[in-house]
Amino acid sequence: MPGSVRIVFDPRVHQVRDELAVVGGTLDLARFGKNPSQVKPDQEHAARLVFHAAFIDKPRKVSKPSFSPFAKLSGKVKLEGTTPKFVLAPDAKLEHDGPDAERPRRLKLQYGLTFVNQAADAAAVGELKLPEAPPGARFFELGIELEVDGAAEASVDQNDRLDVPLDGVSFFEAELLDEQDQPLASRDFELELPDGSVVKGQSDAAGVVGVDPVPRGECVLRVVSPAG
Repeated sequence: MPGSVRIVFDPRVHQVRDELAVVGGTLDLARFGKNPSQVKPDQEHAARLVFHAAFIDKPRKVSKPSFSPFAKLSGKVKLEGTTPKFVLAPDAKLEHDGPDAERPRRLKLQYGLTFVNQAADAAAVGELKLPEAPPGARFFELGIELEVDGAAEASVDQNDRLDVPLDGVSFFEAELLDEQDQPLASRDFELELPDGSVVKGQSDAAGVVGVDPVPRGECVLRVVSPAG
């Protein structure tokens, strides 16, 4: 009897001096356990990834998180031989619960090899916009549930989970304007981070400079390309 399907989450980290900050990760599927799967060979089933959030003030070993759903990603799941595949529609995107407000904390997600993306750009799932943290929270914990045909195939506790420190990492955004308040588009810039490292990039068509993530602290922005 085939084992059920679970979510595998491989985190990506950003080195800030001697500390690691979580900035995202790669999603994949895997088979596990002895419980029978709802996914039948050679059949496509409606499927959904439901992303859950928990905020805790101590590491997971000390605190028992209380999870709440905050985003979802819909598609279909099928077996190719013994390998589970998650099939996304061309217009598939992360859907966030609640008001569509700007949320400063985000995780960048990517598809793994077990995801079949029918869209032209198969590189990235998108950005998870994290819910606002309550006062005193020091860690955000991400849990993912896999639903197949409307029923849980693998719960948050059965899938990989991710602890994200809330201190020490942020983002930088600024708008470059000339003396007439016109945007400085496509201008090369250097952003010196608090640890002394430098990130290089180019402003967009609206003159906006964005760097995510950056360590918290004072940053220095320099425009290095001459006016066109």
